[in-house]
Amino acid sequence: MSFHHLFLIFLTFQTQVRADTNFLTGANDILVSRNTDGDLYATPFSLQIGKKDVWLPRSGHTVSLKLNGEMVPLSMTLDSKGHAYFSTTETLKPKYRFWSALLGMADPDPHQMTDSATPAQLETLNLIKGQNTLEYHVITSSGSIVTTSANIYFLDSTQKFVVSDIDGTITRSGNIC
Repeated sequence: MSFHHLFLIFLTFQTQVRADTNFLTGANDILVSRNTDGDLYATPFSLQIGKKDVWLPRSGHTVSLKLNGEMVPLSMTLDSKGHAYFSTTETLKPKYRFWSALLGMADPDPHQMTDSATPAQLETLNLIKGQNTLEYHVITSSGSIVTTSANIYFLDSTQKFVVSDIDGTITRSGNIC
C-alpha cells in the first residue's frame, strides 16, 4: 500500500470523526411557575454536552450557570454521556487521580441524579417575569470553555401558553412537566 493511499485513508477517517461529533451540544428551554403554595416548579433542565466539545472524560465536569448575564450559585454536573444533572445528595468534590483523569469518573447511581431543580434551587436564580437567558459553561480538562444557552420563561400559574413539539425535542422523556 502506498503512502498516498494511506494518507487518503487517514484523511477520510479524520473527516468521519469530525462529521460524527459536530451536533451533540444543546439545551432545551425551561418553563417555571409558582404553585398555589408559593413554591417554584420547573420543567427539566435538559442539557447535553457533545463529544466534540469535551472528549474524555466528560463525567464529573462542573456546569456553571449564568442567568441574564450574571453567575448564579447553582451548578450541575456532567455524566459520562454528557448529560447534565443536579446531585440529589451532598457530596465532596471528587478527587481526580490518574485513572479517573484517563478514563473518567464513574457516574453516580441513578437515584443520586436528577434534571429537576428543587424549589429552593430555583429561588436562588432570582428570575424575572417573562424571558430569562440561561448560559451553561463547562471548563474542559484542556482548559477550553464550552457554552450553550437556553431560555427560562417565568410564567404566572394562571398564564396560558402553547407548547408545540416541532422537531421532537420534548419527546425524549414523553412529557414536559
